[in-house]
Amino acid sequence: MVHVRACEIYFHGADWRKSDRGPEYYPGELWGCTMLHRVPDRMYWVIDSGLEERPYLTCEQGNQLAQELAPLAAHLIDHLVPVPGTEDLDWSAEAASAAYDIARAMARRPLPPLGRRPWLIDMDQAVRVYPELVDPTWADCTSQQLDEEAQFLTETALYRNRQILERLGNPEVREPEYYSGEPALVGARAWLYGYRQAHLKGREPVEASRWWQSRAVPITADTTDRELAAVAEAAQAEAARSGHHLTAPLDYLTQHRATLRQAVRAELEPIARRVKAAEQELRQARLARQAVLARVLSWGDPADRSDTDLGRRAGMSRQAVYELRHAPAPKVAAADRDDPAASR
Repeated sequence: MVHVRACEIYFHGADWRKSDRGPEYYPGELWGCTMLHRVPDRMYWVIDSGLEERPYLTCEQGNQLAQELAPLAAHLIDHLVPVPGTEDLDWSAEAASAAYDIARAMARRPLPPLGRRPWLIDMDQAVRVYPELVDPTWADCTSQQLDEEAQFLTETALYRNRQILERLGNPEVREPEYYSGEPALVGARAWLYGYRQAHLKGREPVEASRWWQSRAVPITADTTDRELAAVAEAAQAEAARSGHHLTAPLDYLTQHRATLRQAVRAELEPIARRVKAAEQELRQARLARQAVLARVLSWGDPADRSDTDLGRRAGMSRQAVYELRHAPAPKVAAADRDDPAASR
């Protein structure tokens, strides 16, 4: 196992009597091709032993193997690339090649080291032969956006931009014993952070969300796109005066406005429930009022001759009372007329 931070190489023996779900069963992260996205603090390789071709190692054999691998481990650590502005490390073609050579030494039939793989392409190497790969907006990306872009480049840049490999002479992968696949891009994250740092001209990048943590965000749900851009520009100017550079402030403000607008939209549902309940109550009250008024009119009492007076009492217009007074009686179906029960 190689401990990158401590610059150490050592063996780890897992206790087969314990569960492999325990925190100390595996000493770090197993080396593999997918590790080219990032560098873990501790990585390990499994010796393919306990077989006829390679029996289990004795203590002396293990120490000897460690001595043989020490230069490769040192080469790996020495050629990892710092990610500017962070404490992280990134791969280079040299470091990744050393990792592949360690894997070859662990094989059932140990294989000699091959050194620098031509099919491992450093990001700066790719940009040098294919400048069109660079997107100027990277200079204003947040760290999260750069991390996502680095992973995307690592996975797809060589496939989507075949000109890179063509201009590098179409290097072939000639390592069928251990690796069979396409050429790989490495070091994208370190390069992207370095690109952003170079364009900041000494200013320290600050995530817009951090910048506004201690400041009131001067926008509302009603802020227009033009006003939003003006706020972002003013914030960027303020940050520059203090030696900082806001990363993607307009994106942050747009998302913040979207959150505010979503909160306003959320107000519609409880209001709608209140309106529906009020409408239902109003409908029932109107039915009750009409029933009471119809009952009063059915008396034919001279005291109820004034439509205006009844309308005032019922909260209705005089015309509405008049229409109800003179409305035709509801028709009775023939079956009801013949049914004695209908007359009772």
